[in-house]
Amino acid sequence: MNHTEHVLLFNLNPQDRLAGYTDLLSRLGIAWTVIDPSLCENTLGSLLGLSGYPAPEQVSSDPLPGEMLILSGFSDLRLDTLLKSIRKACLQPVALKAVVTQTNVNWPLKTLYGHLLLEHMQMTGRS
Repeated sequence: MNHTEHVLLFNLNPQDRLAGYTDLLSRLGIAWTVIDPSLCENTLGSLLGLSGYPAPEQVSSDPLPGEMLILSGFSDLRLDTLLKSIRKACLQPVALKAVVTQTNVNWPLKTLYGHLLLEHMQMTGRS
């Protein structure tokens, strides 16, 4: 797996909120990509442009309603720095966050979304 820090941003709205995140990531020297909803059938590896994965393809499917922040290639220290920087910048938090692993790198974005949503609902007592 690629060890370059990269953040995938999905469905962050409104535009000024998205700009707050992209500005912060750029200041921290972290690569980022805004993922178009039409790409939710693609694997995380594909969306990150990792070697051995096909280029992302647009597919029409039911849109995912929520937002996600997907983090790849971060050491524990850098992940901690990023999360603290988000709080310090007073950016509205993104509820669904994931770190890319050897397992989920092969999942389509919509599969990751389903897992994160279920986990979030369980943690917050909603079902």
